[in-house]
Amino acid sequence: MNYPKRFSIGKMYQREKGIYLKDNNCISQSQDYQTKNQIDYIKQGVKLQDVQLATFYLKNGLPYRGFKATDDIPINCLLVQVPRQLIISSQTAFESSQKAFYYKHRDFFIDHEEKEEHTIIAFLIMNKRKGFKSKYYRFIKQLTY
Repeated sequence: MNYPKRFSIGKMYQREKGIYLKDNNCISQSQDYQTKNQIDYIKQGVKLQDVQLATFYLKNGLPYRGFKATDDIPINCLLVQVPRQLIISSQTAFESSQKAFYYKHRDFFIDHEEKEEHTIIAFLIMNKRKGFKSKYYRFIKQLTY
C-alpha cells in the first residue's frame, strides 16, 4: 500500500535537531546501580525496556530528565509500562481520598470549564504536602527538578 507522507513532530525533530544522534553530555547511572526511586517504581509495577533514566542538558546548561536508549529499539516496541494506579489523571485525582474536597468546592472542580486541570493541580499540591505518605510524592518531587 502507498501511504501519503505525513508530518509528525518526531520526523521534524529527527531532521532538524538530530535526536537520533548520541548525546555525549547526558548523565546516566550504570545499569547495575538503581536509585531508591527506581527500586520503588519497579516494586509498584513500572517496567522499562531498552531505556534508562538520564539527565540531559539544553544549550544554555539547564538540565531536563528523559530516557536514554540502552540498545537498538525495534519498531513498535513498548518502552515504558506504567500501571494504571500510578498514572495521575483527573479521574484518579477525583476518586482519591480528597473526593469530599472536590465536592465541597463544586463550582471550581466539577462545574468549571477547566475542571480537569484544576482537579489535577489541586491533587498535585495536596500530595506534595503529604510528603512521603503519598505514593506520588517522588514523582511530584521530580517535576520541580
